[in-house]
Amino acid sequence: MNTVNTETPIFLAYRRNELFDHYVPLITQGLNVVETFIVPKGTNIDDELREQGLALAKRIINSGNGIFISDKTCLEILREKDPETGKVSYLHFTEDVILNWLFSDQLDLYRRGYSLEENLQWLVEKTLLSYQYPIKRIVVVEENLQDHWDSDYEYFGTGFPCGVEREDTDIAKWFAETMKNMFPKALVSTIPEVKKEELDEPGTLVLVDRHCGKGSWYNDATVWPYRSAVVILPFSSTVFSLTQLGQITDFEFDVEKIRAEIFKKQ
Repeated sequence: MNTVNTETPIFLAYRRNELFDHYVPLITQGLNVVETFIVPKGTNIDDELREQGLALAKRIINSGNGIFISDKTCLEILREKDPETGKVSYLHFTEDVILNWLFSDQLDLYRRGYSLEENLQWLVEKTLLSYQYPIKRIVVVEENLQDHWDSDYEYFGTGFPCGVEREDTDIAKWFAETMKNMFPKALVSTIPEVKKEELDEPGTLVLVDRHCGKGSWYNDATVWPYRSAVVILPFSSTVFSLTQLGQITDFEFDVEKIRAEIFKKQ
């Protein structure tokens, strides 16, 4: 691996999922990580957690210098509200590295020139390579779809409606209409949240955000508990699962490229 400047203090913060669990230890190997704020899978960052993270961030900033390595979720801990005026401000590190964007940059380069719809179809086709049942039903789960729909860093492909805020139901409708075009003979529907009786049926393809499933939060197709096939959203999650399953063989996230972006900040 590249030579590491171990003197630069780093604050590492992210919410766990299979993608980060696999790659973050490799990315941060040898770095001077002096504080960590790792949120369990399926945990929302409430006010109490935010205050804990904020205290750790201030400790690094007050020491004079530091790099913030974070996922998009944990950017929230840098938000500070003035108790008197209610004005919101954000803490600033000397440098920051946002993990989601670095992973997505690699995917965008790998699939450059393809549209959002083409990339979705590609992931569906790869997903179904090892699925033994013909697809008769498609179910789009609405729950928390908007969590990853606010930038093209999460959904790579030309034609993404950047900056357009949508509700979960609207995003689910877009996915449902797109899937109907791919599978004109299949019964396509949307449901508000994960329900076993809707998903545990052979011949069903499920599209669901990795932040779904209260108390379960399925974020990796390799551990999907139902007899349906599944595309975990956003796209980076499904790509990771499919590489682990051997259904995408010509791509793997490049740890050294991500580390190189960190070295630039030191």
